[in-house]
Amino acid sequence: MDVFNQAISASNAGDVKRTGEYSNSLEFDNKAFELLALNHEAQMLQMAKSLDNHLYRCLALTAIYREKANALSKKATRKREGH
Repeated sequence: MDVFNQAISASNAGDVKRTGEYSNSLEFDNKAFELLALNHEAQMLQMAKSLDNHLYRCLALTAIYREKANALSKKATRKREGH
C-alpha cells in the first residue's frame, strides 16, 4: 500500500513515465485499484480521490466499483432466473 501511495504521489507531482511513440500521452493502468479494492476498498477510495488528474480519478473509481457492479448484475440475473 505504501508503494502504491508513493506512485500516486509521483503521478500528482507530474513525475510519470512518458512513452516514446506516444510522448504526449501518459500511461495509467487502473487494474491495481480494482484488485486492491477487493480487500482494501476504503484505502483505495481514499487513494483514488487523492489523484489530481480528473480523468485518472474517474478511471480509478470506476475500477474500484467494477467488481461490485458485476456482483450486482449476477445477483439480478439469478433473481430473474428464479434462483
